[in-house]
Amino acid sequence: MKTFTFLAVFFFAFSLNAQISLNSDDIIGSGKVIELATDYTPDASVTPGLAGANQTWDFSALSVDDLETLLTMNPDWTPYSFFFPNANLVMYSTEDSVYMYIQNSTTALSMLGMYGTFLDSIEMPVIYTPPLILAEFPVQYQNHKDSDASFSFFMPISGIPGVDSAKLKMDVITTTDIDAWGTITVPLGSFEALRFYTVEESTDSIWFKMGGFWTFYTGEKDISYTYSWWSNDNATGYILVEFDYFAANDSVGEVTFLNSSPAQSIANRQTSSLISIYPNPSDNYINFDYDGESDAQLELFNNVGKLLLSKEINAREITKISMEKYPSGIYFYNLVGNNGNVISTGKFCKK
Repeated sequence: MKTFTFLAVFFFAFSLNAQISLNSDDIIGSGKVIELATDYTPDASVTPGLAGANQTWDFSALSVDDLETLLTMNPDWTPYSFFFPNANLVMYSTEDSVYMYIQNSTTALSMLGMYGTFLDSIEMPVIYTPPLILAEFPVQYQNHKDSDASFSFFMPISGIPGVDSAKLKMDVITTTDIDAWGTITVPLGSFEALRFYTVEESTDSIWFKMGGFWTFYTGEKDISYTYSWWSNDNATGYILVEFDYFAANDSVGEVTFLNSSPAQSIANRQTSSLISIYPNPSDNYINFDYDGESDAQLELFNNVGKLLLSKEINAREITKISMEKYPSGIYFYNLVGNNGNVISTGKFCKK
């Protein structure tokens, strides 16, 4: 009897201690490349499962139908940081060309807004008022969080008598419960994780400005139910898996998952002593003084990772690159050897 009692207490204590918590340090930092995969028709084994402690989720059957790359940056590396002075992290979607400005503090992870092209053709900032709280730290099993946020688009209108502009407003109300913890298996591996269950109610409304006053025109409400899994494993730093759930027919929508561990971007690698660049900051030209034993390929990128130039440079020579047609900002380079390996990387600034 005493042995049974001891074992029961031991396993109870172990189950309490096995659950993880998330803090701001567990969130990915700047200078990383995140590769996200999407499975448009997930296997029937991909289901939310049960709520509660010590759960097991096997999502190893997920397949890659599409890939998307996110680049994480210091806001100072981006051209629109002045719209979001409190941001300390940016995620840039290379597919949508959208900058997402985030504040990661010791108490919360918050979305401050975005900058990109919206409504098909309008380039503008979208500022959440107040910020949308994604997580409150520390995140632990059975935590509950409510968050409200809103943002608006403004656009000129012509062709409607008496109307000079329109406003599209979105109000977002989210409720998140950390309703389970356990072990999740994905193509990347197995991880201890917390499950987030989020109910999001969004209301889109259109307003017309007539005679100097805003008048409500129409509105539409939508509710979504989302499950996502986060881990504090060093190999992650981002959402492991996320999908919408449709209770009416007990099904899941397309699944987005972390396809590989976030890697260092060119912004975070160290420059070797084989090459020196000057002047830095540069004006219209930048010199690459390469002291290698054999020729190499120079690759030049802008601050969102777009390849601008690929040029062969000779060993023990100075190569002069024109920057006249490029705007002011931060630029990055790779020096690639004949075997395809990166010899050196670095960055410079054009005034």
